[in-house]
Amino acid sequence: MSLSDLAALGSFVSGVAVLVSLVYVALQVRQAEKNQQASIRQTRSGRTIDLILWAADSLSDEILTKTPEDLSGADLQRVVMFWRASFYNWEDTFYQHRDGLLSDQALSTITHNLRSVAGGISLRAQWRLQRRTFGPEFVAWLDAIFRETPIAQDGYPESSWRDALAADRAGAPF
Repeated sequence: MSLSDLAALGSFVSGVAVLVSLVYVALQVRQAEKNQQASIRQTRSGRTIDLILWAADSLSDEILTKTPEDLSGADLQRVVMFWRASFYNWEDTFYQHRDGLLSDQALSTITHNLRSVAGGISLRAQWRLQRRTFGPEFVAWLDAIFRETPIAQDGYPESSWRDALAADRAGAPF
């Protein structure tokens, strides 16, 4: 075997090694992206759970079901802060989706959940007061959700709960 044959063989082996390295790096990048998205989802879930647990507190529940006119100053401030935290949570989700860090399914889920509470008058009033402090894309998205969602008139969300109970008792399919 001549020296040029050995050089050609060495060049071939080197090319294969580079190709294997590139495949390995691509797999690691893909795994890192999955880990990053999982971390983002976990953080978003943690924030949402914290908000839900606060709302589930007996005092918070009494506050969130009253109309703003029936709240004391301190209770009104608590409601304002609860909805503000909710807006920040939704805004973060919106921009993470826009930036490609959350899937369409994740945004669809948060949009569906948001529509389930967007009829509440207290939430709508807080959005009217606070919307100017958020980015224009998020404002347009949330405004559209509020426009598409009618204001709840009777015992919201209690009426929805009663409707679901009646449907289950009647054996209605999901």
